[in-house]
Amino acid sequence: MASRFFGGDGKGRFGPSSFIPTAAGAYDMTVADFNLDGKLDVVTTFKDKDEVVVFLGDGTGALAQAGSWPSYGGPQFTLTADFNKDGKPDFAVTNYFAKQFTVYLNQSH
Repeated sequence: MASRFFGGDGKGRFGPSSFIPTAAGAYDMTVADFNLDGKLDVVTTFKDKDEVVVFLGDGTGALAQAGSWPSYGGPQFTLTADFNKDGKPDFAVTNYFAKQFTVYLNQSH
């Protein structure tokens, strides 16, 4: 299973679609320039797999998986903010079954 992603062309139109290989259970996503390359990236949660996955954007609408992290307790919703005020976007994930949230601080240079 995959999710379809349509990248904008910068002129108010959408370009060709890309597929994000989400398997079963993709739940929520947030978007920011997580690797600080000037291109938008996507973080998505997989509630049934207890996993958070980062996809890096290439600026053309294509996304490639960059890494994944365990997020125990049924990761659901995501939020992007600069939690530690270092000028880099971080993200937080709510964990449904654990009734808590996890903050992932951006380690990009």
